[in-house]
Amino acid sequence: MNKIFENSKEAVINKSSNIWENSEFNFLLPLAPDEKGYWGEDTFQNLARNHTTYDVIWDGDNNTNLVDGIYDMKINSKRTEQKTAMKGTKSNTWQHDHIKEDSDFDKLVFFDISPDNTVFVTIISDWKIKRYEKKHPIFKKKASPCKGGWKFDMSKATIKRGIKAGLTYHFDANEGAENVDFDKFLMRHFS
Repeated sequence: MNKIFENSKEAVINKSSNIWENSEFNFLLPLAPDEKGYWGEDTFQNLARNHTTYDVIWDGDNNTNLVDGIYDMKINSKRTEQKTAMKGTKSNTWQHDHIKEDSDFDKLVFFDISPDNTVFVTIISDWKIKRYEKKHPIFKKKASPCKGGWKFDMSKATIKRGIKAGLTYHFDANEGAENVDFDKFLMRHFS
């Protein structure tokens, strides 16, 4: 029986390539989705603290019994839900799921990681899921039901539209990267 499992494992390993092998984000691969999400929230709240003058409140996983809703953090008093996604191995997509229909947040942040050590940060202020059963006016994409909530995938095309509309920032996590105007991008979206 072990030989069957070993042969199947070898077949998958030989067929697949690890696009994350030389990436700074390679350490995320073995983590569970909740652990990746926690890392993304922690990283984003640190970016918000270091690149804005706003108050940032993040309590890790203790965001379930707040009096004003369920969300991940507050930035400048804006209730913020943050979703972390890694680029798909076979496609140029980032999947965000379990977005609550009853929007208890003011800002929805997609934190989309690429193997080239870049992150696409998308901030949506007008997230009302019922409105996007049809296509989002900027991203030209629909949300779909998923896990008791909704799923919204980003692609290279939606990211380009987001950058053009000022909703997405291409953050470079490589050593020495400038990330010009990232401060202004965050300050504008959380003002």
